[in-house]
Amino acid sequence: MESNNKKTERVIYLDYIRLFAIILVVGIHSPLPVDDANGMVYSFVTVLCTPCNALFFMVSGALLLPMKNDSWKSFLSRRLSKVIFPVIVWSAITLCIEYLDDVKTLPEIGRNFCMLPFFPHANYNYWFVYVLVGLYLLTPILSPWLKTSNQKDVQYFLFLWMISLVFMLVACFGIKMPKPLNGTLYYFGGWVGCYVLGYYLNTYSVKKGLKRWLLFIIFPFIVYVGLKYQNIEYDYQEVMGYITIFTALSALSWFVLLKQVKWQSRNWIEKMSSLSFGVYLCHTIIRDGVVCKIPFIYSYGSIALVASVWIFTLAFSFIIVYCLSKVPYASYIIGYSDKR
Repeated sequence: MESNNKKTERVIYLDYIRLFAIILVVGIHSPLPVDDANGMVYSFVTVLCTPCNALFFMVSGALLLPMKNDSWKSFLSRRLSKVIFPVIVWSAITLCIEYLDDVKTLPEIGRNFCMLPFFPHANYNYWFVYVLVGLYLLTPILSPWLKTSNQKDVQYFLFLWMISLVFMLVACFGIKMPKPLNGTLYYFGGWVGCYVLGYYLNTYSVKKGLKRWLLFIIFPFIVYVGLKYQNIEYDYQEVMGYITIFTALSALSWFVLLKQVKWQSRNWIEKMSSLSFGVYLCHTIIRDGVVCKIPFIYSYGSIALVASVWIFTLAFSFIIVYCLSKVPYASYIIGYSDKR
């Protein structure tokens, strides 16, 4: 998700995927908990936008795997500084707002801030950054393997990763699985699969076409409607959540389809892509502090409400982050600086 300030090294289609992913991130946080909400509208938006985080991890894998000629020390010092300092800044801003709004006491604020190295106590949506840091730490270990492996070697890993995601589906049939999943494929699960998948799709060609990939995008909607129609009780996060087989296939399909498009290099797309991490960090603050206070967005039903929150939050967040990119030390605030 991090930005690359060196224009000559940019991969054009990845800018478009990253921009698409941040639009989905804001979208998944747009349905507001109001009394007269339309459940089907909210569910449709949620299922549509769930691949957002997987796409970001895939873009990071495409950009960073394997490490080029960096030592692990230089790689980590450069990458970690781009995400750790901004998340500390925005966590502090969130905690200050909660204190001023009398949501938390000063001792609670201090305790939550001290716990930031271990968990996103200020804003749970920052869990993404903690996973990203873990993937950065894993990159020097993955890189030597990827440099010497062939396509079938990587396919073997990704196949086992996909199988590990399927395990969660048994929850639909009333079979309880241990948490965490202490089984044969335990070490193949999690977000590392998306990270390696991004590398794979950027390095190797896959079959082109439209119908196959669109089916994978539509399939989660079919599954959700089927489960709801049959009144099957299930854990949403284990079956339809961020890291499930349906979400992985949807993210894979979006990545492949967007890669196939013959994109043109656009300075404004590159700029917005570079600002995406800052938007990720600030958008819930903008939504809660600004957009939710606009009276007319609640007057026209669920579809208009979601669309209004989605559009206004996205627009205001990009404007604010763009302005921040011009100030000194912007890279410590939003992970990117436009200062030349």
